[in-house]
Amino acid sequence: MITSQHQTLLQRICDERHEVLQYDIRTKGLCTWYWPLEEGGHRVTPSALRERRMTYKFTGPCCLCPNATPDEGHYTEAATLIAIEGPCSGEYVAMCAKGSCGYLVYLERIFAAFFVKSKQYDRREPGDLRPATVFHFSEVELDNAFRRRQSGTEHSDSTN
Repeated sequence: MITSQHQTLLQRICDERHEVLQYDIRTKGLCTWYWPLEEGGHRVTPSALRERRMTYKFTGPCCLCPNATPDEGHYTEAATLIAIEGPCSGEYVAMCAKGSCGYLVYLERIFAAFFVKSKQYDRREPGDLRPATVFHFSEVELDNAFRRRQSGTEHSDSTN
């Protein structure tokens, strides 16, 4: 169930133009997700965020799932991807990987802003564990459909 507080958080995230807001499980409110910087001080492009988190110590923003399901209450990383439909179609966004809490940040629009809260993250060491790639549920469904088609196990809903 989405509460009025949850709706308020979603509206604040949507309205923000100069920083990425994420859910803070400690304060049960919003906080800044600091955009990663390249070595030269330029912001990492939205298209490079997924790859960059493999070699630098940062994760994507936390969606609102911990707010919607407080019993679970753990950091839930949003997926970074190109939206394929809606008003942000063709743009890089961060959105709830499960598609359940409504979290959506227009990364390209914020990236284009003159000033965005950013920071330089440390590089991961060669022996460090790499984080798992966070996929949006639609990417997983598309990949599964593609694999079924390639293997010839795609099922038809029609009967002969």
